[in-house]
Amino acid sequence: MGEAPEGLLVYSGDGTMAGIMGPADRPRFASDDVTGGTNEERARAFTTFVAYGGGYVIDGTSVVHTVERSLFPNWIGTSQRREWELDGSGDLLVLTSPPLLLGGQVRVQRLTWERVRR
Repeated sequence: MGEAPEGLLVYSGDGTMAGIMGPADRPRFASDDVTGGTNEERARAFTTFVAYGGGYVIDGTSVVHTVERSLFPNWIGTSQRREWELDGSGDLLVLTSPPLLLGGQVRVQRLTWERVRR
């Protein structure tokens, strides 16, 4: 996702979650057609963005996301477990993945999310 990824992670009180993330500087398509774009533009957009949502439960030091919808269709119907840590202020949440296949390499992702108060 580059040096400056941006995203949105939402956990609601009813057990619903949604997460989206991509690099801050994602290239725009040449056209404003939402379902258009060249094959290269669509491939680049897909490989530089993560989006999924569904239910969640807290299980000790883990949060388990039950994926109902996902940009990556292979995750639909799966459970995605992440270890979580919350800082003392309650404003920084760190989620750590198990080893995942990303770009042909197995990696552990450690994402820090900052609470935005609206």
